[in-house]
Amino acid sequence: MNKKVVYNANNKRPSDKKAAKNEFQYAKGNVTYLSRKDNFANFDKATAAPKPQSLSQKVTNNSTIVANKNYGTAPKATGKMPAQKQKNGVELSDLRGKSYDDPMWNKLLSQMSVKDLGKVITYGGYQTFRIPSVKKVETYDFDGPSGLSSTFVKMNTTMFPGAEMIASTWNKQLAHKRGKTVGEQGKQAGVFGWYGPAMNIHRSAFGGRDFEYYSEDPTLSGNMAANEIAGAKSEGVYSYMKHFAMNNQETNRLAGLMEWDTEQSIRETYLKSFEMATKDGGAGAAMTAFSFIGNRWCGANKELLQDVMRGEWGFRGFAETDYFVAKGVMNADAAIANGNDLMLSTTGVGANVQYQNNPTQVRYMRKAAHNIMYTVVNSGAYSKGNYKHGQSTLLPYQRSFITYFVIAYVVIGLIQLLAIFLYRRKYVKNN
Repeated sequence: MNKKVVYNANNKRPSDKKAAKNEFQYAKGNVTYLSRKDNFANFDKATAAPKPQSLSQKVTNNSTIVANKNYGTAPKATGKMPAQKQKNGVELSDLRGKSYDDPMWNKLLSQMSVKDLGKVITYGGYQTFRIPSVKKVETYDFDGPSGLSSTFVKMNTTMFPGAEMIASTWNKQLAHKRGKTVGEQGKQAGVFGWYGPAMNIHRSAFGGRDFEYYSEDPTLSGNMAANEIAGAKSEGVYSYMKHFAMNNQETNRLAGLMEWDTEQSIRETYLKSFEMATKDGGAGAAMTAFSFIGNRWCGANKELLQDVMRGEWGFRGFAETDYFVAKGVMNADAAIANGNDLMLSTTGVGANVQYQNNPTQVRYMRKAAHNIMYTVVNSGAYSKGNYKHGQSTLLPYQRSFITYFVIAYVVIGLIQLLAIFLYRRKYVKNN
């Protein structure tokens, strides 16, 4: 039957929580897109070799990178400062199984100090941080798309073939089994967060991360990702769907790489697999991309993280940055204001939330901590038999391994400093 269906504010798609609307018109840019009009009449122009061009003043002025225009400034202070450090007698474990909007969350968040909130947000490097005031355990979240691995602890886990291999089977049941196996191994090792799977689109055979991504087809990618995520989730391991979104180039990825495209292409090609991972796979975490959609960094992109992922798709959980190293591009204040909750930072350098005496900022911090802890408390880290009442989820031999690793790291650093000192003394003496 040839029947035209129009989805709009009065007729949302059945799978959406909220009616979709155009969110990425700003990302169209000054690009000639191939059109079917008049039998692809603009083919030669659209496929011609690109020429260098400067960004318009409008794009430059509204960019989230140029001169840190929208970064590093305090949000407008509104309302009263939320009351923190209250004695409400609530532990995070009390929220397991509760709805995201349960009133008890406010009591828990009010029990935390502003410093506690900042720690949860800042120190997201392969972990979520331990907060004794609410008995929040430290969880370990490790790489990567082919299975759990770590340079910090001893892991007797399996590295599976690359994502293209599983996608080539077109076997959703096999993908679910692979995700379930990752979850089983994570549970055995005390690791409940998985930096995977990755589901960006193959645009070229020379893509720097094609080995992590499934396919050039968004529906195939979405089916594989959704099933792997659901499989891991069945064992209590939350997956970070990544790299959200349009992480299509590795070259210059830390330099404010801007990706331009149409609303239709963004949604039908580049967001489709993430949409399926959310709606069909039940993803509870996402890792945002270094890159920009148009002139807006993915890690502080309200349209991407709030309006589409949470608003339209109904995502419940938290978003984390990619590794926090892109100076001048990544900013924790901008991130939490626009829906990115956790910073993938091991040291906290540059990832600290500023303006913590600002009531608007503290509300952003509470929201971010809420998102993080909602996923964590409903993971295997808090299931019966795993939860250790505020202690680490790692096994004893793994915690010892981390201790030895840190000691070795410090010793190596001291040796390097000594070598620099001796070299400088010798250089000064000889000159």
